[in-house]
Amino acid sequence: MYIGIIDEVAPSDNSAPSLSFTELAQDIYTQLLVPFINIFTYILIGVLFVILLIHVMRFITSSDEDVTVKAKSIMISNIVGIVVILLAKTMVEAIYGKQAQVVDTATDLGQI
Repeated sequence: MYIGIIDEVAPSDNSAPSLSFTELAQDIYTQLLVPFINIFTYILIGVLFVILLIHVMRFITSSDEDVTVKAKSIMISNIVGIVVILLAKTMVEAIYGKQAQVVDTATDLGQI
């Protein structure tokens, strides 16, 4: 009786399309990882920009020398961080091409 229930739920004619491992990996990459990486990049840049604005205000309004020195060093670190994030994405796209183009032209999982 248990076998009959399974046969009704999953037909035995194997009509479901089969994907190779490479196609499955490409689908996971394009539909999960690429949007996650893009969203994470923009959120990270936004957070760094907000932190930068906070420390700019601290630098402008503070009269204490120690606070202004600390705010200045954090501002420089944030600017360097934003530049590194933007340059890293630009350099990868310049070397390998846009993410969509790489996935479309890749024939092997090792090429992605």
